[in-house]
Amino acid sequence: MLKDLFRTIIMFIVGFCAYITIEVLYRGYSYPIMGTMGGIVFILIDQINERFTWDIDLIFQSILGGIYATLLELIFGLIDVDYLHWHMWDYSEEIYNFMGIICPKFSFYWCLLSLIAILVADFINYCIYRDSQTPYYMIIDYRWNPAIYDVINDGSQKK
Repeated sequence: MLKDLFRTIIMFIVGFCAYITIEVLYRGYSYPIMGTMGGIVFILIDQINERFTWDIDLIFQSILGGIYATLLELIFGLIDVDYLHWHMWDYSEEIYNFMGIICPKFSFYWCLLSLIAILVADFINYCIYRDSQTPYYMIIDYRWNPAIYDVINDGSQKK
């Protein structure tokens, strides 16, 4: 129980810091509340393989992560519009936007970032906690075993 709480806190911190870093690199500034959203999304993405099966296609996992992120962006955006009035972002110039809060273009970006988040979360779980199987990924019926885990496994077996 304590180990799961610690893992969740670590995943939140990684997601928080990654989001803030990416946003500052992209537009020069960010908001702590958006880091909070990044932390929550990272936890949700981490749970895909923890709660379901490793045999879910990596592309589908990325799309699911993009959906999580877009829904949270909508929730946080509505909170901003209705209560905070910080105007953290504005997608009103983007095609097919919803209230200037979400749009297909950034949902696609969320899917791409989710792909990276899946790989990072699995790497953290395997290398730090060692209580999960060696990560593998299904990509259109092809099983991909990243070579980095072979190196890690060889190193740990020599000790």
